[in-house]
Amino acid sequence: MSKPRALALGIGIAGAACALGAASSSGVAAWLLAWAALSCFVVAWAYAANRPGVFGKREDGRVRLANQLLLLPYLTAFHAACWLIRVLRPLPPVDEVTSGVYVGGRLRESAIPPDVELVLDLVAEFPGARAVRSRPGYRCLPVLDGHHPRSLESFLGRTEEAAAAPGGVLIHCESGVGRAPTAAAVLLVARGLVPDPASAVELMAKHRPQIHPTRSDWDFMERAVARLS
Repeated sequence: MSKPRALALGIGIAGAACALGAASSSGVAAWLLAWAALSCFVVAWAYAANRPGVFGKREDGRVRLANQLLLLPYLTAFHAACWLIRVLRPLPPVDEVTSGVYVGGRLRESAIPPDVELVLDLVAEFPGARAVRSRPGYRCLPVLDGHHPRSLESFLGRTEEAAAAPGGVLIHCESGVGRAPTAAAVLLVARGLVPDPASAVELMAKHRPQIHPTRSDWDFMERAVARLS
């Protein structure tokens, strides 16, 4: 089972548990559990259908308040899970995988290397940090965890822009082990630094050994590289 399907199933099961709890409760508790169930069902559908727009993140890195309020119970749990993962599995905020190309997780402005001119934010679930999204070179392409960009054309446009950028390029997702290295692999091929995705991943793993592309990531890399102009 692919990671997105596993996530959709797990989140859907959590929603069903909340719905059962709501049905057996009353008062405020019932309403809160029903809200949690609804938020889980919406996110489960988003993962099943590859709909990152459910989280309401815009191209400028901000998020729509209505989406955040609807999904607040899920986002609260997800934020706690991300924090716990960072505690149990600490990773460098960013690594230079080759000259001028950086891969990392969600980070603050102070962690961005000084030569970086273009930041590509792939996080779908959270807004970009204010100082980061205020940078002239900030770009946002929301992607769900374990998924690939919904629009290959949009991704290729961002990749071509990054390939032509004169300064450093930083690609980041939530943890910097899946979405970001997948996008960076295509960028390395686009820049002519490596011949194929396998070589790109091998190169990046020397500098960020925690990267872990999934089977669907490999499929996406191959499709994207085949479309490079």
